[in-house]
Amino acid sequence: MSPICLARDQVRTLHEILNEYGAKSLIIRNLIQNDFPFGKFEVWVDVWPNFSAVLIKWDWTETPVSRIKYYYYEFSLSDASFRRLLENTNLFPLNQSEFVVITDERRATLEAFLEDNGYDVFCNNKYYDIFSIEQSNIVNVSAPTDLTVGSLTTECAELVARNWEYTEMDKIDSYKEFIKLLIATYPSTCLFTSSNEPVAYAIGQEYGGIGMLYVHPKYRGRGYAKAVMSILTRKFFSKGLTPYIVVDIKNLQSVSLNKKLGYESTESKINWYTPFPKTFKL
Repeated sequence: MSPICLARDQVRTLHEILNEYGAKSLIIRNLIQNDFPFGKFEVWVDVWPNFSAVLIKWDWTETPVSRIKYYYYEFSLSDASFRRLLENTNLFPLNQSEFVVITDERRATLEAFLEDNGYDVFCNNKYYDIFSIEQSNIVNVSAPTDLTVGSLTTECAELVARNWEYTEMDKIDSYKEFIKLLIATYPSTCLFTSSNEPVAYAIGQEYGGIGMLYVHPKYRGRGYAKAVMSILTRKFFSKGLTPYIVVDIKNLQSVSLNKKLGYESTESKINWYTPFPKTFKL
């Protein structure tokens, strides 16, 4: 049986079913719940309604973000079901794709599929964990009284782009457009000085979690990161979203911060994977 692209009402049903899988399906559930406010998306399953694999194709080609073409996200219960979806030729312009937050248990299946189709895969060889939180476990941290709590505006996009560790400076205009979309679409929290200078912030990410946490070096060590994350976590829940954080497992400072706020590890190992033709040299 060929994979099936779900209609809108089926996607809503899928979201309800995915709730049964808890943290394992968190990323896919948040993506669906956010309803893809820009670009175009398709939700594919291996079979319906008794699916065992889900693959989301998010088309960014009509957005201002030139560096992103297609993002793919997966949830699967077996290597075989994941492979069946990968072999759907309607899904993949492989030379323009990025596989986002793929679990380590599916990495070998993805790499084998790409190998069979003449592609290698690039990743940074780090591993990331997903930290999630129950609303009842939030540790409330208030902002300092000498700072104002607000949200980022799109005018802050260049500042955020320059501070983000993953920005490629030769493509900064594309990164600025990406961050403008995030700021305009997802919840954010920023602490401002009395002169309206942003000193600490974090932003909702396109994959449904919280990220891009930053504190100006002059203001570090004062608990501003905890305040920003606590406030933004509460903001996520107030909008009906389930907050989670993707953390480099070797970043012990970030792991410690999240645990202090009430977040718990889901024991995930995930990464981002970019295919490139074997004839192409990085």
